[in-house]
Amino acid sequence: MMPLGSALAVVAVAWFVGRARLLEELSRHSRMPVMPLLVYWMKFVVPLGIAVILVYGWWDALRG
Repeated sequence: MMPLGSALAVVAVAWFVGRARLLEELSRHSRMPVMPLLVYWMKFVVPLGIAVILVYGWWDALRG
């Protein structure tokens, strides 16, 4: 259930919070500026990686 919750959290933050707001929040306490490429990473790559982990977990559980 943790990968599913993580996926929902990442999708909610990346897709429903505005890009400017997301970059502002991420760079608020950072010494270095956050690259705008991170938004695309959070929208596409991270959910795909979490989905792979979720499917692998299900596959492993079904194989017993």
